[in-house]
Amino acid sequence: MSFSIRKLIAGFAGDRRGSISVEALLILPIVLWAYIAGFVFYDAFRAQNTNIKAAYVVADLLARATDPVDAEYLEGLGDLYAMLSQARSPTAMRVASIDWDITNERYRLRWSYGTGELPAFTTADLDQRLSGRITDLSAGETALIVESVLDYRPLLNVGVPARQMVNFIQMRPRFVPQILFEGADGQTS
Repeated sequence: MSFSIRKLIAGFAGDRRGSISVEALLILPIVLWAYIAGFVFYDAFRAQNTNIKAAYVVADLLARATDPVDAEYLEGLGDLYAMLSQARSPTAMRVASIDWDITNERYRLRWSYGTGELPAFTTADLDQRLSGRITDLSAGETALIVESVLDYRPLLNVGVPARQMVNFIQMRPRFVPQILFEGADGQTS
């Protein structure tokens, strides 16, 4: 009797029929996860790359302005940013014009405007959050700051967390010494 059990076990161990089906059943979930994860990782990098390019387009358009800008123009740039970034969630942007105050030796906020849920920059923002990120300005020189925010949520949960993609761009005006802002009261600053 023990001889027949050994023979059965040896026959079972040597039988290769159906092994491909078992291997496929074991490996298929891993292959599917890797394929889906590759798609999600690619989407995250694509979103980041598109987001950066869209923010630079908006900053460059603003830097090329020669007439004073107003809230309507800046809201339009915010809409353009949302369209160019191909966002599936709300976006926001804030812009500011700054210069260097020689007397007080600090950056001075000339004007600022925020779209979406972002408030405009404040002088405290310049002093606390941004002073280390702004490049040096010479006397009489102004710069534009564009900060864009995109909330990224991956299509599937495969290890890429939801996050805020924030871009900070500093650019000098191209054709005029400073970009002026015309507020709701008609005053230009």
